[in-house]
This record gives sequence, structure tokens and C-alpha cells, in this order.
Amino acid sequence: HMGQVISFAFRYYASIELTPVQAYEFVHHGHIGLKDNTAVVVISSSARGGASLSALNYAIEHSDFTIGVSDNESLANPFLKDSNVSLCPGAKKMGFQG
Repeated sequence: HMGQVISFAFRYYASIELTPVQAYEFVHHGHIGLKDNTAVVVISSSARGGASLSALNYAIEHSDFTIGVSDNESLANPFLKDSNVSLCPGAKKMGFQG
């Protein structure tokens, strides 16, 4: 869902077309629009592996530019250390505040 929201923002504010794809589908089926000059944004809050980490590694191998987004501030976080550009918004779970 986040990718869908981001795609509208990129189109509206920067006139850039963006196609959101689920990490699992991206890794197992690739993407027809992926070219050498394509930037890939991979988002993982925890950076704990799974489909998002596989998608990041696939993007690093098959595109010229990767942007990793993660709230995990660890220096070992591959979304921050292995991407061309990384974003760490620093969001934290607060639990129920009622």
C-alpha cells in the first residue's frame, strides 16, 4: 500500500512515473520495466530479512541505482549500508497509548 501512495506523490510532485511492486513478486518474477537506468526503492521497517532483503539484493544486481528505506538505525543494516542512497526516518513503535 505504501508503494501505491508513493507512486501518486512522485507523479504529482516530480512528474516521475513509479510502479509499485511487492518484494516477493519482484524477486521471483522480476519486473518488465527494470532497465539499467532504473532506480529501485526498497522499503523495510525492520531490515530483518525475508522478501524485502531479497528484493534489495535483486535490485542491487539488476539496476543502476538503489534507494534503501528502513527505520533500523544499525550500521550493519543492508538497506542503509548497501544502497546507493539510504533513508532512515527513525519511526518507532510506541505501542498502545490509551
